[in-house]
Amino acid sequence: MTSCWKRVDDRLIRRGILILDLKFVRSYADELRDMNDGRRGRPYRITNSFIIFLAVFRYVFSVRFRQLEGFTIALRKMFPILPSIDYSWIRGRIMRLGIDLSPLGSNGVWRACSRSPGLYWC
Repeated sequence: MTSCWKRVDDRLIRRGILILDLKFVRSYADELRDMNDGRRGRPYRITNSFIIFLAVFRYVFSVRFRQLEGFTIALRKMFPILPSIDYSWIRGRIMRLGIDLSPLGSNGVWRACSRSPGLYWC
């Protein structure tokens, strides 16, 4: 009987797990180098994929920009390669990238698309 409850507990726990796709962290340095390759002026410190990740996180969880700043501080503690970002800078980059967060359909799947030059991610 306990094994049956163990399976039920495991299923409920798995349902509650929040899955964040942090693949962009692995390629952060490479993407940053590509973004700055041939760039004149001040180099980028923040990749487009990080901004897209933050935009999706903000939209899905209804997080305010100031809370996103705190989230980037927490992420930096876990992943020192990631910069902490001021909330106004996050907002500006999201607006400049033209990120469109709209449902794909009635199945509840969401997409994030950016019309940034050289990047189209959905």
